[in-house]
Amino acid sequence: MNTTGWLKGLRVTADGTGIVSHAGVALVRALTDNTGLTTGLSKALASDRLLVHDRGRVLADLACAIADGAEVISDFRVIGDQEDLFGLVASVPTAWRTLDEIARGGDRALGKITTAVNAARRRAWAGIAARHGALPGIRVADKTLDGVTCIRLDASVVTCHSDKEGAEPNFKGFGLHPLLAYCDNTGEPLAGMLRPGSAGSNTAADHLAMLDAAVTALPPSFRRRLMVTCDGAGASHDLIARLDTLAARRGYQVIYSAGWELGGRERAAIGAVPAAAWQIAVARVLPLGASLTVIELDERLIEFLRENVPYARILQGDALKLIQEVSCDVLISNLPTRVTESLIALLPRLSFRTAVLAVGESTDLNQLGPEFTWREVTTITGDDFVPPQSSMSRIVRVRRRNAV
Repeated sequence: MNTTGWLKGLRVTADGTGIVSHAGVALVRALTDNTGLTTGLSKALASDRLLVHDRGRVLADLACAIADGAEVISDFRVIGDQEDLFGLVASVPTAWRTLDEIARGGDRALGKITTAVNAARRRAWAGIAARHGALPGIRVADKTLDGVTCIRLDASVVTCHSDKEGAEPNFKGFGLHPLLAYCDNTGEPLAGMLRPGSAGSNTAADHLAMLDAAVTALPPSFRRRLMVTCDGAGASHDLIARLDTLAARRGYQVIYSAGWELGGRERAAIGAVPAAAWQIAVARVLPLGASLTVIELDERLIEFLRENVPYARILQGDALKLIQEVSCDVLISNLPTRVTESLIALLPRLSFRTAVLAVGESTDLNQLGPEFTWREVTTITGDDFVPPQSSMSRIVRVRRRNAV
């Protein structure tokens, strides 16, 4: 099958006649062909029957329609209506027949399709590496982590408004509860598991299957340094054990993050820890050439700080006055909300590149003006403290626009 025949002679001009709707989907369709996905699907779904429409082409076009915004199979006709651009395209009934044939093929057909998709991914990622040297990095807080392939495991409740197969009542209403694995570097799905709406959280077997499928979907050269994350609904002892096993292989690196909600039991355990057992979460050694200045108003804490942060320069006094005498790259403040309002007014006169501030829920940071940019990093609610508090704070990062 000549999968790229429709591309021959295709040009984009501004002086033609008529209108081509959804013309941008041609780029996605060309990508499926040039990465070998269409050809791979054609081989996976090959049949001894004489067919007018190659099933690999039909399935690839269905994927293009979804990328173009299709929500139901009948939206597939949008591509078929552009015969001048795409050539002969299968009808909606043919698309349904193709899906029915795949369903009858069961796990064997699904395995062949997965193999074709993974092969196309290897070719696409090889092109990315050849042009850019590596995959895009992943965002971690306010930094970009390069050289690591990140897999994110997460379930998603899909609401259904009618009685679909597998749709069941769940904690968000009624629908399905699929489990997905995505590559954070490229934003693409690596694996998925269809599950009924009543499928529970912390299902170790499902998450282990998705983890294995996602790692298999990665091109081999991108499996050496992995990051795997899941939220509290995905955490389980079995999953952590599997991740530790993957990390123990010679020549491989696996880092992971699994969420866990602090419930009453955990909070009670934290509250029972003796005060003498706590340690300050500050590095004991600073990098060469770096320095740290700490400003503290309460004189009762000065000796404690000097003992536990021996490398820091400790200043005791009014922070709003002393900060004007200090030049720094990074300014970190957890002053009370009322004092922080005064600090914000001082920022244009201070010497710093980046500031991380704890501000009140209603603090207006637009008052900083065009010299600064800011964004909210996270929020801290009263329940995040032991014992709980009634107030809430926002943690924001402020940067000068001309900071290097």
